[in-house]
Parts: sequence; structure tokens; C-alpha cells
Amino acid sequence: MSDRHDPPSVLVVDDQADLRRAIRRVLERAGFAVSEAGDGRAAARMFRRLGPDLVLLDILMPRHEGIEAIVEIRETCPGARILAMSGGGNFDAGEVLRLAELLGATGTLRKPFGNAELLAAIRRCLPPPRRLSAAASAGCINVDPIGSPVPQANPIPKS
Repeated sequence: MSDRHDPPSVLVVDDQADLRRAIRRVLERAGFAVSEAGDGRAAARMFRRLGPDLVLLDILMPRHEGIEAIVEIRETCPGARILAMSGGGNFDAGEVLRLAELLGATGTLRKPFGNAELLAAIRRCLPPPRRLSAAASAGCINVDPIGSPVPQANPIPKS
């Protein structure tokens, strides 16, 4: 969960470990906090546990596809921000990405992509900076307020 002073958090999900690591390097250099998952099932579990600000999700994976993960994450948190990515594999990438949008992806990114294109797509999907993560602000995870300063809406003036 990101505090307003913490970097935005991104969960990168792809079955290709080399691609996950390359994306992680780009995102960390750009100031993001990054976690990784190798399939859709792990992504849904990690989303529930971590509540990242954004899930960067490959759609076509061998074990548990991104489409299934979108559905699971949306059931857990309808307000989750998901950036679906795909090269299409044996399918038309445009059709695969349109399906991802129909199921609730916030945005899409066609593989292959460059670093600037990746960062621009992520920034388009993220909301303006805020105190709570996307999952917390959408009410999808519990936030323990104990120990956190709570700003007063109408502070009492000193006399």
C-alpha cells in the first residue's frame, strides 16, 4: 500500500522471467516500487496481499491466464487498476487486448513496447498522487488507522 510519500507500487505479471526482470529494472529506475508474479493465480493472490497501485498483466500465459486474473482481481476489488499487455501469441493482439478492456482492464499495451511507451501507459493508468493505494482507496483491503496521523477536517482554532 502506498503512502503519499511512497513510490507508486506496480505488480508485474508475466510468465517470462526475463521480461519481468527487464520491466522491473525500467520501473525501479523510474521510481516505482515493483513486485513480480509468474502467472495469473499468483497475481490474484499477491494483489489481495499487497494491494498494489497498478497491476501490469500479461494476458496470454500458459498456466493461469491474465483474463482469469482480471476477473478474479475485479471480483476482489472493482476499482483496481490493471494495465493489460499482450503480443497476441497465436491470436490477434488487438482482439486479446479489447477482450481485456471489456473485462475491466484500465488500459492496454501491445508487445513489443519501448521503455518510454511502457512508462507513459503506466502513468495514464495511475490516478493522481494520493495517500492510499488504489486497493485501499477503493475499499478492497483493510487499512489499520492505528498509529497513522489522521488530519482534522476542521481544526479548532487556538484561543
